Amino acid sequence: AAKLFGIKKRAAIIIVAPYQHLVDQWVDDIVIFNMRPTIGYSTSPQKNWKKRLENDVLDFQLGVIDSFCFVTTNATFSSTYVQRLLDKLGDDTLIIVDEAHNFGSEHLSLSLSPKFEYRLALSATLERHNDPQGTQILKSYFGKKCIEYSLDRAIRENKLTPYYYHPILVYLDEDEIESYKDLSYKISRECHVNKHG
Repeated sequence: AAKLFGIKKRAAIIIVAPYQHLVDQWVDDIVIFNMRPTIGYSTSPQKNWKKRLENDVLDFQLGVIDSFCFVTTNATFSSTYVQRLLDKLGDDTLIIVDEAHNFGSEHLSLSLSPKFEYRLALSATLERHNDPQGTQILKSYFGKKCIEYSLDRAIRENKLTPYYYHPILVYLDEDEIESYKDLSYKISRECHVNKHG
């Protein structure tokens, strides 16, 4: 697997996705290449995933195995338990982060180890809305953009279902604008950042 990414030496591969169904999609593709990843999240089909990960990390450290693959959710990846284990890995680690814009948050950005030499961020938009600091964290960690694949191109190449976009503009009168502002303010007061971002 390391050869797929141009890595010339042994490598630990970590793939992080925000949701369990995306982890499962990654696993479906990975097994096609005869890799048997450890699948880490709270309801993982591998009930012993924690022990498997511990063994993989130890075996990798000792040189018993040349590579392993760990596929996990953002929440599990950023947990103290997983971070403690992955901290034992060296620079010969490839990290792939799906929907990487999430890792611009203060909490998740702390889990991006500077040790990992190989880094790939996947995102439709790495720019974080109204968060230039979070965007800069991502750009500093992952580096500059290397591939851009537009939605238009994906549709032309039959990679996505074609669709028609018909915007319907709605104009608010003064009372509706005031109501909109009031509701927006109330909603903003209910938005909180917890320990998971």
